[in-house]
Amino acid sequence: MKYMLNLAPIKLIDVFDRQLVDDKGTELTLSFKQFILRRLLDPRLKDMEAKISIWQIKQAIKDEQAFQYALETTDWVRLEEIVKDPEGAAAYDVQWEHSCIPFMKAIVDAQDAPFEEENAESPSDSN
Repeated sequence: MKYMLNLAPIKLIDVFDRQLVDDKGTELTLSFKQFILRRLLDPRLKDMEAKISIWQIKQAIKDEQAFQYALETTDWVRLEEIVKDPEGAAAYDVQWEHSCIPFMKAIVDAQDAPFEEENAESPSDSN
């Protein structure tokens, strides 16, 4: 198993350090769950084993209030590969991809043992 802290949503900031907003002026944010789900659109996840991984990852991240997410190591390996080099619909938007670095690091730096809530420090705390 691999364990990742469920990070707080991030504000989407463009390359000029401006907060992105929708047409109503509402600040755009992205949750860790949304970030992961978007990566699952990678076109390389097309065989049956990959489809099973997609389903298992979706089950593992259902609870957006969870302190951490636990993924089977094989599912985490697939996700990590995509996070490092996404393709197609899973690719990062170059305008605000740097905003997602805490999410990328949380996945790539997942650990083998569960986090202890009282000692956990979120990588997004430095955001």
